[in-house]
Order: sequence, then structure tokens, then C-alpha cells
Amino acid sequence: MTTDNADLRRWCRGFTPLDARLCTWQTNVLREPERLRKLIDSYGSPIHLLSTEPFRANGLELLDVAALHGVDLSLYFARKANKCLSFVDAARLLGWGVDVSGLEEVDQALFAGIEVDRLFITAAVKPRRLLEKIVEHRIPTALDNRHEVLDLAWAAAAADIEEPIPVAVRLSGFIHDGRKLYSRFGFDIDDAREKIAELWSHPLVAQHLKLSGLHFHLDGYDPTQRVSALHQSIAVADRVRDDVGSIDFVDMGGGLPVRYLESDDQWRRFWSELRRALVGDRAPITYRNDGLGLHVANGDVVGVPNTYPFAQSLDAPAWLDVVLASPLPGREEGTVAEALSARGLELRCEPGRSLLDGCGMTVARVVWTKDHPAGHRIAALEMNRTQCRTSSADFLVDPLVVPAGQRPRDPDPVPTYLTGAYCTETSALCMRALRMSRGLAPGDLVVWPNTAGYFMHFLESRSHQFPLARNLVLDVAKDAFALDPIDWIHGSLSPSTRADRPADRPSDRPAPRP
Repeated sequence: MTTDNADLRRWCRGFTPLDARLCTWQTNVLREPERLRKLIDSYGSPIHLLSTEPFRANGLELLDVAALHGVDLSLYFARKANKCLSFVDAARLLGWGVDVSGLEEVDQALFAGIEVDRLFITAAVKPRRLLEKIVEHRIPTALDNRHEVLDLAWAAAAADIEEPIPVAVRLSGFIHDGRKLYSRFGFDIDDAREKIAELWSHPLVAQHLKLSGLHFHLDGYDPTQRVSALHQSIAVADRVRDDVGSIDFVDMGGGLPVRYLESDDQWRRFWSELRRALVGDRAPITYRNDGLGLHVANGDVVGVPNTYPFAQSLDAPAWLDVVLASPLPGREEGTVAEALSARGLELRCEPGRSLLDGCGMTVARVVWTKDHPAGHRIAALEMNRTQCRTSSADFLVDPLVVPAGQRPRDPDPVPTYLTGAYCTETSALCMRALRMSRGLAPGDLVVWPNTAGYFMHFLESRSHQFPLARNLVLDVAKDAFALDPIDWIHGSLSPSTRADRPADRPSDRPAPRP
């Protein structure tokens, strides 16, 4: 990723800046304002712009790290992180798998040509129709609990299949630093061996389900927690192999970290200044002095930030290197990598955000601006809050501005807040106060960098009947953007919303009621 982008940042900075890391393809597009405006004019605002080139590079870096440690690593792209089928197709061409979370994702992956043995179903809830699809195609599946194991076995028995379905059992409740990592998912590690042995003693389970692996997923990005979970999963694998048979892989889920920001110092300063603002030691730097998970109690700032850790000391490859090189306590194999290799265990993971790092940005058009009597400025954009949002309280990366024309520098820029089209007081697109060096004007474009991982689609909504944002994928060979097929599948380009729809003629309109 590039760092010399002062020309792109000069129009908009946070009052406490949080500068984004940018890829070359993004900076190239941002330096073509006419091209961006034509895309917005053709497809509406906002649009999501994407490239699969960083996706490929990100995955190959992870595989290189694993190879250096002698570990057999298989990548399964976590489709829930971005709905675009271009990434599914990229995974297919690279020989990687796809992690799917529901019936529609399964159908789309199969339609895209993903081989069944390169699919992995991790759906939190598996209704009857999904179980039938699993049985029909013998799709490898992670099973969460006793009910799921028995439900799938019964569905397989009802279909009278000849070959067993490969499955993994999900584990949880690992012990780390003397405390238990509780989760809503999986068999508790304390008695997982006994429960697995009991289930596979059931004739239908033994006949129709082949236990191929163990799977887990942890919240957070602490590599030492992942080491603890791998340590304990390997121990369960050793014991389950004695009870049930071969365990071929251990799957550590997703959650590989992403570094969104150029500077860790900026990240620390932002939170320091926010704390000062909350106790009144400085002017607010967030909309209505929102604490983003922090609040003041008895004069002290308390709480936990409700945001993604946008600045991290490790990116995904460095993080994986730390995990694989970590020693396992009390084991003669030494490191995690050596323990996996000694047993012939494949390591699997389902990265989403980390594979999508640098793969996208979201662009929206300014409709109007006004000065607010409270002393700040409001800029209204043609988009809604769900089109660049996850469960985090805010997207803590400075937007970029592509101006519609030249304007003199604002000698004393007031705090500007970006708001969206939802008719609520809290519909701020960016909670932070932004400094616009030359102001904002209708027709300017605001760009959120690096939004492909979760931010584009995880919470997107058609509330108010607003159309979903179009997804345009860069064809590097042609240097042109084209619609991702998902827009046609999901109907976001229905006849009433397609950009190429001809204007209504008087004869097209229904006659008025008498």
C-alpha cells in the first residue's frame, strides 16, 4: 500500500486525523475525478468500487507464511464479508474455498462453479432446506451442537445417501490465561471428547457423517488466544482420533487483523482527544459529543470503545506468523506449526476482512450543505447510514473528497458532519468532526476508503425504499468498471432502478384517477 497521498487528503481531514492506507488502484481512480463523476451519474449515489487484485495478493501472502512454517494451510473466503460474486469467482480461479453461511450463498457458490469439496458451511442456524441442500450435494459442514449433528444425520438417512457427509465439530470454551473464553457457539472444550464419542456411537451418525475436522471461531484479534485455542483443539483431535477415527484438519475460523490506518500514533491520539472532549477539556470531535462506546461516570471516562481496532500492531500475515511460531506449553513438538505438521493436520481458516483489505471503496455525492446554529456545518450526502457500516459505532478512517470544482481555501474551517438520507436525528454517516480545507459543495464526491470487508454489505438496508448501492468491479485488463453479477441476482437493478432506464414518457404513466 502507498503512503504518499497528501494531494488526496488535502481536502478533508478529521480534526484529529485518521489517515487511511490506500492501494495503488484506489489512488489511480481517485486521481480521475471525471471518471468517478461519470460512474455516479450512470449508476447513482452511492456506488461501491471494487478490485479483486488485492484479494489475490492478500491470500498469497498468508499461504507464503504458512509454507515457510511447513504448514498445509487452506483458505476459505468468508462470503458474508462481501456479497459480490467477483470474489467468489476469484477464489475459484485461485483454488481456494468459500465459507458460506446460508442457502442463498450455497446456491450462488455452486452456480459460480465452486467445487463442492471447496465449500464449507458455517451457518449459525441450519434450517431444514439448508440441511437438505447439504445432503443433496454432500457439502462439508461445521456442526455446532448435538441437535445439528442428529438433524443432519436424520436428513441424510431420509435421503438414503450412500457416501457419508464430511463434517467438522465446532469447539468453544477454551481456557486462556486462567479464564474461560465463553461463546454462544460450539461444544464446550471441557467435555467435547465425551460428547463427540457419544454422538458418533449413534448408528445413523456413524453411518452418514464422517468427522473430518475440528473448528472454532474466536472474537477479537489476540494471537495468544488463538494459540491457546489451537493448543486445546489439537489435544481434542488426538483424543477424538482414538475414539472416532481420522481427524484431517483443525480450522481456526476467521478474524485475522487488518490495519486500516497509516499511523498508530494517530489512533492513540484520537482516543486521547475523545476522552478530553467527553469531560469538557476540549471542543467535541464527534457528533453531539458521542463517546463511541465511552461515557462519563462520576467525572471519569469509562466504558469500552465500540469500534473495530482500525490501527493494529500486526497485519494478517505478521499475525499468522506469530501464531504459527508460538510455542505450545508442555508439548515436545515445540511450536503450533510443528504440532500441526507432526500430526499431518491441515490448518484451515475463513478470512473475510483480511482477504478484502484494500479491495474496495464507497463513493457518495454531496447534495447540500448548511451552517448549523450550534456552530458546525452539516453536509447531506446521497446515501444512507447502512451503506458504510457494521455493528461498530463508527468507521474511524478519514474520508477523502473529490471536489466538483476549484475553490479558495477556507481560512477557518468549521467542524463538518456528514449526514445521510434517513430521516432521523442520529443519521450521521461519519460521527467525527471533519475539517474541509476548502469547504464542501453540492456535486462534490466523498469517498470512504477500504470498505470492502463488511462495511459495504453487512448491514445494508432498503429502508425508505432506497435502492441498494451498485457494486462496480474493476477489470484491470480493460481498465474499466463493470457491474458485479450480484446486482442482477438481488434485483437491485430492477427495471424501476436501473441506471440505463429510459426517461418516462407521458404515455408510460398511468392515467390520473377521476
